[in-house]
Amino acid sequence: LLNFHISYGVRFSGARSVSYLSPTRTLAENVPFEAAPPLLQRLRKLDVTLLPMHRVAWIEPGATTAFDAMAGTSRGQLQELVLPADVVVYYAGKKAVDELATPLRKAGVKIHLVGDCLAPRRINNATLDGHTVGRQL
Repeated sequence: LLNFHISYGVRFSGARSVSYLSPTRTLAENVPFEAAPPLLQRLRKLDVTLLPMHRVAWIEPGATTAFDAMAGTSRGQLQELVLPADVVVYYAGKKAVDELATPLRKAGVKIHLVGDCLAPRRINNATLDGHTVGRQL
């Protein structure tokens, strides 16, 4: 599983095991500095396997195969790690999804973009967007 908050939620909900893979050398690099240590401690207490500097090679029914990105670079060979997986959540980046905005505007509908269709960010930003637009209306 490739998202801290999803990893925490899935493990907390009773999943047998959860793994967090990241190609970066630092885990929780997008989490506010002061929030990272408590988050990592909670994940450790829940026995979430933390695998920094790992990349997903492929996903197949029942398993995900990953490799240590640094070991492959330094030794010239990939060391595969097969992780049992009933569910895989793969984070592929952030992109605003606003395909409906243009057709609605062309149809004469007055719309206001808020949240992830405006710009993918944190929930507090989306809430502020909605609140701001609501007050303007």
